[in-house]
Amino acid sequence: MPLPLVGGVQVTQDVRPASPIDTFRLGRLAYFVLSLCLFAGLTFAIGYAGFLGPEGGRALTNIAGFTFAAAILFLSVGRFHDMGSSGWWSLLLFVPLVGFFVWFYLLFSPPEERSETQPEVTANVSGSSASTMIPENDIVDRAYSLVKQMSENDRLRFFAKLEQG
Repeated sequence: MPLPLVGGVQVTQDVRPASPIDTFRLGRLAYFVLSLCLFAGLTFAIGYAGFLGPEGGRALTNIAGFTFAAAILFLSVGRFHDMGSSGWWSLLLFVPLVGFFVWFYLLFSPPEERSETQPEVTANVSGSSASTMIPENDIVDRAYSLVKQMSENDRLRFFAKLEQG
C-alpha cells in the first residue's frame, strides 16, 4: 500500500514523529532541583523505615530505592538529551563511584546549541513529476494538521489502512 498524501504530495518514505522520551529535555537547574528532591525523599523514607520495624522497614526501603532509581534514570535521560547525548549514558549512574562523577557532569555540562549543531533532516517526497526535498518537520507538521482536521471515524479508518500496509 502506498504511503499517504501529505499536503497533496505523495510521501515516499515513512516519516513518524519521535517518541516522547526521545524529545524529553531537562535543563541543569531543573535536574538539580528534582534530583535534590529525590535524594531528600529517599533519605526521609529510609529514616522513616527505622520506625516500622524490620519487615516493614525493609519493604519501604526497597520500594523507595527502586522508585528513586527509576526516577533518577528518567531525569538523567532528559538531561543527557538536553546536552545532545544519548540517554543510554544515564546507565553509568548505577556504576559505583562513576555514578557520582556522572551526576556532577550532568549538573555542570552546558545544554546543546540546537540551532547550530542540529543538521536539517529531510525526507524524499515525490510530486506529480519531480522529486524534491522537504524538511522532515514540515512533513510531520502538515501530516499532523491534516489528521487533526479529520473526523474520528476518518482517523480510525486511515490508521487501520496504514496498519494493514
